[in-house]
Amino acid sequence: IRKDTHDNHKGNKKMCSFKGCGGSRNVAISKSIGNVLIFVDADDRLKCERVSVLKNTLELFSSKFQSENVLIGSDFIRIPKGSTPRYEAFHRSLKTDDMLCYAFRDMPIIMPTLGCYRSVIDRIGGFREGGNGSLVSEDLELLYDHLLEGGKLIKVNQILVEYRHHEEMTSMKLSRSYLMSVRVKGFEKLVLKYWNSFSIWGAGRDGKAVFRMLSSENQEKVKAFLDIDPVKIQRKWLHRKQIMHFSHAVPPIACCVALDRTNGDFERNVKSIPELIPGQNLFFLV
Repeated sequence: IRKDTHDNHKGNKKMCSFKGCGGSRNVAISKSIGNVLIFVDADDRLKCERVSVLKNTLELFSSKFQSENVLIGSDFIRIPKGSTPRYEAFHRSLKTDDMLCYAFRDMPIIMPTLGCYRSVIDRIGGFREGGNGSLVSEDLELLYDHLLEGGKLIKVNQILVEYRHHEEMTSMKLSRSYLMSVRVKGFEKLVLKYWNSFSIWGAGRDGKAVFRMLSSENQEKVKAFLDIDPVKIQRKWLHRKQIMHFSHAVPPIACCVALDRTNGDFERNVKSIPELIPGQNLFFLV
C-alpha cells in the first residue's frame, strides 16, 4: 500500500488519476484507520445495513476459523433496472460454495460489494495500479493474489448494494481479450499447476482463445477438446488435439462454453456427468 501520497487534495487527485482505480483505492486505504475495509464506488448506492452485515459476517468467520484471510461480498441490484439482466441473474445465483468454480469466468465478488480485513490488503501489497494511461483489472488481480495467499471467499446472499451501470464505467473500457488473459493466467497459477492433464469443453471461439493463451507447458496438458456440434467433432482435430463428444469427457475439465445461451441444455449436459465436481475438477472460464 502506498504511503508516499501528498496530503493536499490536488496531489491525491493527480496521483489517483494516473494510477487508475487501483491507485485510487490504495490512496483511500492509506488514509483510513479501520481494521475492516468496506468498499463502495462513488456512483453506487449502499443499503443502510451493509456495513454492519459485512462486518458481523467477517467477525463470525474470524472467530470460527481463527483467520482474517477472507474476502466477502453480497448480492446487488442493477440501476437502471434491467440494464444487464443476464449478468445480474448470474451473480445473484452464486452462493459461497460456487465462488471458486466461477472465479475464472468473472469476478465472483463484485467490487462495489467487497469487504475484508485490512490485513488481507496488507498481505498482498494493495491493489494493482495502472500507469501511463493503461487500465488494469484490479479486482480480478486482487482476487487471484488473495487466493494465491490461501485466502477464502464468502458471499452474503442479501442485496446490500445498488450497482449502477453506465457507458463510462471503467470496466467497460477493458477489452474482452485482456480480461480473458487475466483469468487464464490466474487459472494457470491456481489450478493448472496441480493438474497433469485436462480437457477443454468447447471447440469454438472461446475454447480456441483459451488454448492459445495457455503457456506451452499447459497446452501440452490438454488431452482433448469436448463439444456437441457434429460438424466440429467430424473435424476430429484442433491444435493437434482430438475433438470428442462431451459424453466421453474425463475430468478434469476447463469449461469454455457460454452459460445461459441454450435454454439450459448445456447446463444439463454438464450435470449429466456425475464425476464432475465444481471447484475441484470442473472450472468455468467463459
